[in-house]
Amino acid sequence: MYSPDGKTIASGNRHEIRLWDVTTGEHITTFEVDAGRSIAFSPDSNTIASGSNGGTIHLCDIGTRQLKTTLSGHADIISSIAYSPDGNTIATASRDHTVRLWDTDTGEHKATLIGHNDIVYSVAFSPDRKTIATGSSYHDDAMRLWDADTGRQI
Repeated sequence: MYSPDGKTIASGNRHEIRLWDVTTGEHITTFEVDAGRSIAFSPDSNTIASGSNGGTIHLCDIGTRQLKTTLSGHADIISSIAYSPDGNTIATASRDHTVRLWDTDTGEHKATLIGHNDIVYSVAFSPDRKTIATGSSYHDDAMRLWDADTGRQI
């Protein structure tokens, strides 16, 4: 994944996230966290979030090259992560059939979006940050829209 500022590429696997300089191709740093199936840069390119196979989300500070915090609450693999355009909220989709919203400053769980009947594979914010789109598997056969402030299904 490219950082929003276009200077860094992140690659992940089950055991780590590696950051690379786009211009030189040089390795910048490695975060030893479970990157699982999804990673996302914050809009300001200062933080990277990774979703683990164990249901946790790791937030890593790119400047200090340190783990900032770990968010817990999902009961299964994190399949997708998205930052809101303003960077204040992270949405995480999971095999546990839910999407969770997190405050990026405090790490506090804000809401759980419940409505899918199967694995939620993708999550995305609208450019105006007001709506969240989620997509599930063929067993659920649904894309759902949610109010980002209230967590209610639209």
